[in-house]
This record gives sequence, C-alpha cells and structure tokens, in this order.
Amino acid sequence: KLDLDFVAECWQKTEELREVMASRAPLLAGNGKGKDSYKATIVKAAWQLENAIFGRELEEYPEDVQAARQLHYEALRFNKWYHAALIGLVVLTFFEVPTWCHEASGHKDIWTWYPGSEMCVVSSEGGEGDPYLSGIWYLPPGYALVIEIVIELIVLRKFVLDYHLEQIHFAPLGVKFQDTGVIYWGCLFAVGSIIDTTIFTLFRVPIRFTFLFRTGLLFLLPGVQSLFSSIFNWKMMSEFMSISVFLWGTMLFFAWISVTIFGPLKEVAYKEEGEAVYVNKDLDTLGGAYYSMFVAAVTGEFVDVFLPTLTGYRSSGFLWFAFLILAKVLFENLTLDTLVSAYIRGAKASREKDFELHAGGMVAAFDTLASLGWRGNESGRKTISKEIFLEFVNVFSRSPAMQLVPQEAAAIMYEEAGPVTTENFCKVCALLESNMSLHRKETFLESFTFGKQVIHFVTEPKETPAFDTLMNNVLLVNLCLVLIESAYNLNDWGEPPLWTGYVELVFSFVYLGEVMVKVSVRSFDVYWLSAANRFDFFTTFLLLGSSLLPYLPNSIVPLDLRRYANILRLLRLLRVVKQLKSLKSVQFLASTVTKMVSAAGNILLLLGCVVFFFTTLSVNLFGGVLYKGNPGLEHTEYEEKQWFVFNFNDTFMAFALFFTQLLCEYVPTNAEALQKTA
Repeated sequence: KLDLDFVAECWQKTEELREVMASRAPLLAGNGKGKDSYKATIVKAAWQLENAIFGRELEEYPEDVQAARQLHYEALRFNKWYHAALIGLVVLTFFEVPTWCHEASGHKDIWTWYPGSEMCVVSSEGGEGDPYLSGIWYLPPGYALVIEIVIELIVLRKFVLDYHLEQIHFAPLGVKFQDTGVIYWGCLFAVGSIIDTTIFTLFRVPIRFTFLFRTGLLFLLPGVQSLFSSIFNWKMMSEFMSISVFLWGTMLFFAWISVTIFGPLKEVAYKEEGEAVYVNKDLDTLGGAYYSMFVAAVTGEFVDVFLPTLTGYRSSGFLWFAFLILAKVLFENLTLDTLVSAYIRGAKASREKDFELHAGGMVAAFDTLASLGWRGNESGRKTISKEIFLEFVNVFSRSPAMQLVPQEAAAIMYEEAGPVTTENFCKVCALLESNMSLHRKETFLESFTFGKQVIHFVTEPKETPAFDTLMNNVLLVNLCLVLIESAYNLNDWGEPPLWTGYVELVFSFVYLGEVMVKVSVRSFDVYWLSAANRFDFFTTFLLLGSSLLPYLPNSIVPLDLRRYANILRLLRLLRVVKQLKSLKSVQFLASTVTKMVSAAGNILLLLGCVVFFFTTLSVNLFGGVLYKGNPGLEHTEYEEKQWFVFNFNDTFMAFALFFTQLLCEYVPTNAEALQKTA
C-alpha cells in the first residue's frame, strides 16, 4: 500500500531541493550517447536512490561506477553471511565452557563432550558444592575454537570487502562512502577474538576478553551505532547530567544528615529472627548511608532501609518523607524524563535529516535518468521514457539490499503512473521501497460456474466473507468441545467420553478442508502471503496429526501416548487461539504489538548488546563465586532466600540474572552476595 502522506511530503521536499540536489549530483563524464555511458548512468541513478533510502549522501560517484557497484553488490551479498556469523558468535558464547571451569578441568580432553557438572566443580566445607548450572553440555573447547575461526574469517571477509570498495573507488575521489574507523575496529575485534579463543583453548587461561571483542563486533552494527550516537552525545548527556546531579546531590545530602543524626545511636529498634536490629543500621558511615539512600531512591526497598530509624524514632518520618519526595518522586522521574525528551528531540532531528536526504536522492536519481534524454509533457515537466524507466527498475531491484521487482510489475507501474515526472517518480520510488510480489490471481475454479460461486462465497463481502463467518461458527462449536474435554481433565473426572475423540477428528478434517478451499480459490502463493493463513496452515496439520495419533497402530508410532497425554491436551489451546484470532480486537492488539516491537528494533538491539556485554563480563569476573555451599554466603539474604539459581556460573544463568535485574531494577541482595564472596 502506498503511504499518501509520505508521497505528499516527498513531493514538497523534492520541489524545495530540486535545484540544490541537481547541482550536488554531477553527471558522469561523457556525452551520454555511448552504450557504456548509458549503462553507467542507469547504474548511478539506481545507486543514488538506494543511498537515499539508507540515508547516505555522496557528492561524487566513482568514474568506473559499474565496477564499483559490482564490488558493492558483492559486499551487500556477503552481509547475509556476516549477520549470520554474528548470530552464530552469540550462540557460541552461550554454549562455550565458562572460563572459571578450566581451573578444575584443565586435564580434560578439548575434543570430548562432558556434562557441565563434570566441567565446572566447586568445593565447600562439606565436600562439593552446587553451582546451579544451566544443565547444558558445553561445547568442547577444540570444536569451539574451530567454529570461532570460521566465524571470524567471515567477519574479516566482510570488512575486507568494505575496505577494498573504499580504497579502490572512493578514496581517490576524496569521498567517504564507508567509515574506515568501523572497518579497522572490526578487523581488530575479529583478530583479537581468534587470538583470545586460541590462548584460552590451548593454555586453559581462566580469564578471557570475550566481553570486549565480541561485544565490540556487535556494537559495530549500523542500528546500534545510530542509536548509540543519538543517546551518548555531548548535548544529550549534558542535559541529562544537569538534572541527575541534583539526584546524586540529594542522596549525598541526606546521607550526611542521616550519619550526623543516627550514626552515634546504638539503640535496638527491633529484633529480627532473634537478632538485634539497631537504629543506625547501615547509617553509621557516610559510605553505608550513601548506599542506603541510593537503594531507597532507585528501588522499591526504601521501606527496609528506613524501617529501623522509623521504628525507633517516629519523627524521622518527616526526614524520609522529604527525601522520598525530592529523590524518588521529583528528581528521579525528572532525570528519566530529561533523558527521554533529549532522545526524542535528537531522533526527530535525525528523521528530518534522513527525510531530506531521501527526497534529495530521489531528485538526483530522476535528474540523472533525465540526462539520458527526456521529453516534456503537456505542463512542460520533464518525463522519462518507458525504456529508461524499465532499465532503471531492473538495475535498482538487482541490488542485494533491495527486493527484486519483475519486469511485468515494473511495466504495470509505468502504465499506472502515466508519464514519469518528478512527482510520479516519487510515488514509484515509494512503491519500489515497499515489499511487493507478483502472483497470478486466476485459478482453475474460474472456468466453472460452481467454481465462481465458491470463489464468491470465500471472498465476498470483503470485510467479513461468508466462508469466514461459517468457519468462525465452526470454531465456536469446537470451543465448546474443548471446554468439555478440559473439564474432565481439570476436575479428575477421568478420560473424556470416547465420542469426543471422534468429533475432534472430524473438526481436524474440517480445518483441513478450510485450508484446501482457500488455497484453491487464491492459489498457494497468494494464500501464503498472509501471516494468519500461515498460522492456520501449521496449526491445522499439527492438530490433525495429534488427532490421528491415537488411531495409528503401534508398528507405525511405537510410543506410549499416555506419557505425552498432557502435552497433546495442550494442543487444544490452539483451537482457542484460532477462535480468538478471528476477533477484530485481537487482530488490532496483535498488529499494535508487532508495530511496537518493529519500531523499537534498534532500541532492543542496543539493549541486547549491553546485556550481552555485562553477561560475558560477569561470567569472567564472578563465575564460580555464587554457589550453594560457599561459606562466604552464610547468613546473607542471598542464602536465606535460596537465590542460588541467580548466579554467574555460566552464560545462560548470568543472562537470566541480568534479565531479572532489568525487570526488578536494582537488587541489593545480589550486590551483597558479591561483596561477601568476590
């Protein structure tokens, strides 16, 4: 679908930037009559539009633009391998042997698989402790080294291609196409990661720099760099610090007051499990008091912090009331609001700049094509011939970064747009950027009268087709069957009646018929375009298979289905989901959540990189420290709450700990445990 608001704004921008961008985009050398010059001009126009889409501006293009573009194509194609390699690097990190485990397993063979309990052993006063590992079998270090080398060679190949493109075609012009700093850092991180893994594997060194090299490669991703630069710039950080200094100053001021008033007091406020809790608990030193103010300001545990003083002296409530109003209600929220506000302003300015580059690139691409020859329309505007337009779309869509547009679709665009002027070219560019596919809508049913009736029944009216209404009613009846079967299972009434299994099988075949009807009416390609149809397809065959399993002979399915009865019962929920999916409100909610996740893609990517950094760093620093049986954890809140499962003993467990930290904000229990043991 064409975004009309985008087209209107784009047209306005193209009119404003036409003269400027026309002067910025010099034509290629030559008179434009030669065959090579003609092809080069088409390639240049396609490259200009692609750069505009990705927010990149070039003042000059290489003289041998076709050779440069071919090398750029190769680099773009390799990006798929590069991104897959980065994903593989993250997965490898989770399945590698934790560094601290080599202290007790240095004698083990690097090519042999061992369970985690044999690789990572901790000791306690009563024998072996329990490190509460994730339970996976770690990848042997030898295999991990081979995989690491393969991944890093792919990463190096990507940066080498970028380097060649920059040095061969753009550096001689004095134009910067790629950030050479990113290329150099990428090569450094890749080589460093290989060396780090090699030393770790061969010499069993109990410390690694994975957190530095691998996180560095992730931070070189364009989405991460763009968002990182939007947040951590001088203007934004100065605004953030100008407000946050009041928050930190308030905590320091009240810490000094609390030490002055309550520090000398040694009175018992109350007893907890037989132990005396003094009024000045954690308030006897300035450092302890400041930490208490920090916990009270940024977490929800301010009650525990202020309870001893409030129990001993009720009047202290006035002091803590003033602190909570200033620190927690005012300055904390104001600090976060300042950060968000500064980010929004920066993001808005960035979007406006990208939009100007986008519109300007369209103007430059149109003017480059018009240099090959143009004719005026009735209003005197420049128009591009159909031959040039089709050749341009063909070259543009062949880029690995773009979607391939069939020639038939390009011809339809030209016919529908009419004479391709600057305004129409802007509309066509909006279509070229969108996801499109060409499919034949006609099916064999259209050749029969009955088939036409079936097509009308399945597709009309467009808002709520009659066939969908029928299937929704079928789903409603099936939902009643699910409730009956679930009532027997949840209330321990025994197995549901035998007839429910047969009726369930009938419904499964009805859903299979639904899929077959829709495929025959729309063709499988058109049917598969819809995410809802893909969901129906998989759930239909999954439900059909689960319904048929009890009736298959043991020779075909040699399984004791009673062991998996509860799992098979869960598949009934798919029928409920199928029913909910048909509701407009559920569709709207699902669409909204999808758009939110898509819009927050770069934010989630940056958050993932930050969590990955601290996860790998913590495994290096604190692996093998928090475990059941460690004498340093005696009488700590960590031990009393049985929080041993929250540890840094392997990557999975460290990631789980930091994930819970994100949801719970700051957790003093973990900090206390590390302070006692690390």
